[in-house]
Amino acid sequence: MFLNVLILFIYLHILQKLFHINDPTGSRKKNFVRALAARFRQLKSRLVDRFITKKSAPPPGNPNANKKPWQVYDGYITEEQWKLFEAYVESDEFKVINNLINIAIIDI
Repeated sequence: MFLNVLILFIYLHILQKLFHINDPTGSRKKNFVRALAARFRQLKSRLVDRFITKKSAPPPGNPNANKKPWQVYDGYITEEQWKLFEAYVESDEFKVINNLINIAIIDI
């Protein structure tokens, strides 16, 4: 968790320097962090759906159909990172948190 937050703020700092963004109120920072967090959650969800639960596997004729995640996302995900992610997604802690989130979404 701490590492994810640290990465978000590093990205924000780099983008502020690259594009000379002045944000005295912090509203742009807040919107940036929200958008980046949403994209990160979407990526994690796609990874789980495709490679772990196999809900959205590509068709058999697709050139990436039989590749491992670290092969499809070469340079972004290593095999070690994938193994850690997969172990976390299959853990009891993740399942409890995921069930609580799903219950909260249904109640909304």
